[in-house]
Amino acid sequence: MIKYCVSICSEDISSAIQKINQVYDRTDLIEIRIDKFRKFDLNALRKFDLKKMILTLRNRSNGGFFSGSEKERINLLKTFLDFGFGFMDIEYDIPKNDLKWFLCNRTNTKIILSYHNFVETPGNLEKICAKLISHNPDLIKVISHSNSINDNKLIFDLIDKYKNIVKLVMHSMGECGEISRILGGLRGNAFTFTSFGDEATAPGQISLEKLSDTYNLSRLKRDFKVYGLFGNPVKHSFGYIIHNFAFDKNKNNSIYLNFLSDDAGSFIENYRDLFTGLSITIPFKKSIMPFLDEIDSDAEIIGAVNTVVKKKGKLIGYNTDYTGFIESLKRYITPRNKRIVILGSGGSARAVVVSLLNKKNEITILNRNIENAKKLAIEFSCGYGDLSEFKNHAPQVLVNCTPSGMYPNINESPVALNKLRNCVVYDLIYNPYHTKLLVDACRNGNTIVSGFEMFLRQAQEQYKLFTGENFSYLKYRNYFLKKLSII
Repeated sequence: MIKYCVSICSEDISSAIQKINQVYDRTDLIEIRIDKFRKFDLNALRKFDLKKMILTLRNRSNGGFFSGSEKERINLLKTFLDFGFGFMDIEYDIPKNDLKWFLCNRTNTKIILSYHNFVETPGNLEKICAKLISHNPDLIKVISHSNSINDNKLIFDLIDKYKNIVKLVMHSMGECGEISRILGGLRGNAFTFTSFGDEATAPGQISLEKLSDTYNLSRLKRDFKVYGLFGNPVKHSFGYIIHNFAFDKNKNNSIYLNFLSDDAGSFIENYRDLFTGLSITIPFKKSIMPFLDEIDSDAEIIGAVNTVVKKKGKLIGYNTDYTGFIESLKRYITPRNKRIVILGSGGSARAVVVSLLNKKNEITILNRNIENAKKLAIEFSCGYGDLSEFKNHAPQVLVNCTPSGMYPNINESPVALNKLRNCVVYDLIYNPYHTKLLVDACRNGNTIVSGFEMFLRQAQEQYKLFTGENFSYLKYRNYFLKKLSII
């Protein structure tokens, strides 16, 4: 079963104890970081089981805050070696004589020998692991920075190689490395470092609440399946909340992650054996298609894929965007014989266009890159123009398929709506729930539709493709809205 270690870094012992009290019964281990302490009287910690704690005093070069000399830091650590802590974290690059002293004088406290690289995941990481193991510590800790999601592949390979040789904790820092923090504990890490709320002590660290409640890692059994969102950006997405909730409700032995990547080809090459299905978001809805083995006929017509499922080793592409869009739009207007303006010309725009075809609608595509708008318009016999020409149109339905206004750029809007009236304004963005475009549209008395409606509908279809099971997101709609602090 996966074990959690909450990392706590406070200004003083009193503040640290307050935080420890809040998580003590919810975690397996607690790392007490004393980097910021001015006074080092730790006797107040004796009311806790010290064997449940890791003592860490880290200098600035290794991501800590201790401002004293290195000699002072090492002497402080030596003072606390017999204090009763379960573990003490020692960096591998301290002077050899000091390292030898810690390893020779450990009695009741186990030594974690750690390596940190805050710049990259070096190619010689395996040699570094071998060097750490050669010192015979109780646990090795190897933490690097991931500049690409592909860096995690090396971390996973090393966990697989060494997990039966030595107790270890290996993962990558940064947003690209988040998957190693989640999957590392499931693949063989001794425990998973988590943060106290939003107080991360390292880049990309995930809170205890998120790992235990949202991902609910403890429910997973052997041979669990991995699904996820593939794109860039992915941090805005609510998909991991909804799909993991669905897996939990249906007792499905699966997990859903965010895969932040810059390149479809290398991702498929490195992780094809890891995932069973993917949700695809910008900018890969079209560019991922050459790397798939088959494409569903509807997705072929649309020319974009938002769902990938692995069946019998083959990667098959689907599109659930068009169903999600048209079914949710029908709640507000009958999409027939209407003047419709679509902003954008990417994968989502293609799905929207296809869903509105053959309904005698007058469709115009506007885009900042007019050549892209023209290309899409010619393909589907629509009108087109530059985004700046929006003021010349009076649509009955306006659909934003651009990322303008998506979190964190919440003050952006693709067009100004000063004169727009009597229109249904649909923004495919769902984070934030009400974008600036929708707020402006509502102020003018227009009907507004959040992209969350489409997201729920398409996710329902996507979940069915993933698992073959039905799950009514609409049944839990209000739960999701509250969970996401939307209502």
